[in-house]
Amino acid sequence: MRLRIWLGLLIAASLLLTLVLHCPHAELVHAEESRPRRTLPTPPTATIQPTIASAAAESSGRRDAQLRPADAEPPYVSNPIQTWGGGANPTIDPKFQFNRALSDKIPADRAVPDTRPKACAARAARRDAASLPPTSVIIVEHNEATSTLKRTVTSVINRSPPPLLLEVLIVDDCSDWEVDGSVAAVAPEKVRVLRNQQHAGLMVSRMRGFAASKAPTVTFLDAHCECGPDWLPPLLEAVAADDRHVVAPVIDRISYRTFAYDEYSGAAQAGYFDWDLTFYWGSPRVKPPDGRPLESPMHAGGLFTISRRWFDHLGQYDDGMKVWGSENLELSLKVWMCGGKLLVDPCSHVGHVFREASPLQGKNFGQGNYQQRNKNRLAKVWMDDYAKYVARGGGEDYGDVSSRVALRERLQCHDFAWYLSHIYPEHALPDHPTALAHAPSNLCIDTLGNDDKGGGGELGLYPCHGQGGNQRFTISRAGEIQFSKRGGNRCIRATDDGGVRLGACGHNGPDAATTWRRIGSGDALELGVSGKCLHAETKGANSKKYNKTPKLVVSACCAHEGGGGGECGAAAVKAAAGRWAWKCNAGDAAPPPLRAQLQRVLGNVCVDSVARPAGAAAAAWKCHGSGGNQEWIFEEVAGATLQFEGSDAAGRLRLHHFGLCLAGDGTLAKCGEKVEDPHLWERRGALLSARGALLRAVATGKCLDAPMAEMPLALAECDPAARQLRWTTRVDAPLCPDRAHQNRDRK
Repeated sequence: MRLRIWLGLLIAASLLLTLVLHCPHAELVHAEESRPRRTLPTPPTATIQPTIASAAAESSGRRDAQLRPADAEPPYVSNPIQTWGGGANPTIDPKFQFNRALSDKIPADRAVPDTRPKACAARAARRDAASLPPTSVIIVEHNEATSTLKRTVTSVINRSPPPLLLEVLIVDDCSDWEVDGSVAAVAPEKVRVLRNQQHAGLMVSRMRGFAASKAPTVTFLDAHCECGPDWLPPLLEAVAADDRHVVAPVIDRISYRTFAYDEYSGAAQAGYFDWDLTFYWGSPRVKPPDGRPLESPMHAGGLFTISRRWFDHLGQYDDGMKVWGSENLELSLKVWMCGGKLLVDPCSHVGHVFREASPLQGKNFGQGNYQQRNKNRLAKVWMDDYAKYVARGGGEDYGDVSSRVALRERLQCHDFAWYLSHIYPEHALPDHPTALAHAPSNLCIDTLGNDDKGGGGELGLYPCHGQGGNQRFTISRAGEIQFSKRGGNRCIRATDDGGVRLGACGHNGPDAATTWRRIGSGDALELGVSGKCLHAETKGANSKKYNKTPKLVVSACCAHEGGGGGECGAAAVKAAAGRWAWKCNAGDAAPPPLRAQLQRVLGNVCVDSVARPAGAAAAAWKCHGSGGNQEWIFEEVAGATLQFEGSDAAGRLRLHHFGLCLAGDGTLAKCGEKVEDPHLWERRGALLSARGALLRAVATGKCLDAPMAEMPLALAECDPAARQLRWTTRVDAPLCPDRAHQNRDRK
């Protein structure tokens, strides 16, 4: 009987695997066949003709045709969950990671608000639409809900001037079901569906769509978007002016819970990335005149327009990358380093459903850790010596990159140092040289020559000499303390027996044994949130005895260190054992301010600026641990920085890097030189505790509340017993100062 059950399970698993790897009734396309076989053009720039023979033959509209008039739009509905969902509580479908039940009830042609700046109207009036080239819109989808895909296509068709929209190509990347016929029926003369027989990933699928497209420009969109009024012409304007321009729209948020469209019309944001190659939005370096495109060091990658010639000239995507991830960084670096520009146009707005999580989470299609592989591959080809800051765990597992290296050489692109100095000069290196000195003894943590041992060696203390060498460590943003003198990083790692050794760094990021954080007044070092601190174990209180090379141990943090442990007795030696002084960035001894997420005690919800400027409302958003819009500093009235430890303190909450503070009404405001009452918050309780603290706005006397994720912050009557009003912190900060960030903070 058991044998039959096992045989049945094996057969079922085999059938499931077949369904995942093969899509029946589909056209077979291999990765190599998906790229057009064309030679790279040599001219550095070209003028795009407004029409081409194939486009004229295929286009169903005349040059003087108009898109659907604004008065033909249905009335705009600002509260979809009330209007179409009957006010029901949002339910998230795990297969799609959004409220599919509500999405299916929302009309395909619903109206969206016009979120463009006022200056765009004058720009549109001056536009010569007949001079613009047409485009092919390419949408790649995998297991997309019919309702969101159909709304995407409908918005493209309804809000694009017919002469400028040659076609819409949907590339179905081996979904578990075929694209519903109603999607192509939106505009049968313009919409085509291509289906991969095997899962090819985002990059190869986009290249298949590119190979099948006919227009002189291509516009890539995600499958869960809704285009705003007049979204397409501004993108084509910049490409028509110079075909080396790659232009992205401003991406508005559509709630994955309520499908409400964020009506806030704010300044366009530029794209950046950190040394983990994680993309984020931020303020542009140079603010252009209102209604004009701004330059961006990086783009998000999901939505943009590019000329056919330039995309082909740049080698399209790297087809050695797997599934998805980092393709936006790879293309962005190529554009800038090889002679082009990345722009974000504030007069083009497209809404996008930012889902709760990726539906592909935990699904790697047999490609292992494809995200890190893609990062390592990108770093190897385009980042030169700076690749060492990116590669980790499986650093050599990025496949053959010889063709991509040859492409870069053929295009005679700038090096990555040029990109850092000319395009992204504020991107400070993550290499924070530091010596960790035991404050009472002025002895520094030292490898004692054990760094060349295969499995790593014990660490000890040795008189600080300031010459680097065995005392030179680097601090990663995630909190690993790394030693890389002899190539290949090793990390200060806690052992199971309470000791400390040089050992392997986290293979897929830091792990519990390699992540450290400052606590207390900044001179104690805790292992993650374990309640254990790094101590120098000695035999007496006399500092001279520290010269006997005390042993480094990890033991319970004392209460005075901020770790929540006991008082550790009255012995002075114990009080001094965990005090460490930082000698960071060539002698900066002062520790930097702690930057932390403010997380609601109930639920994984954090205070988030959602990339908005002053005057807009901050919001509650799912905690992501990547800093950026969720990275806050607590400053006391006198201007000094508090470390989030302790309780019952007053200060202001400042968004790190962006010069914005959280005002007492829950909106964002520019931080002044001095802390003002509208920005002042009292924390009642300890943020660094499981119970958390109330955050009371001095100006209103009310406490910070977050009713629901993706909703604006609110204020409520302070109630110490209300857990929904309590906030705690998730510290996400480098252990050593970042000089570039310090300079920015002073501006």
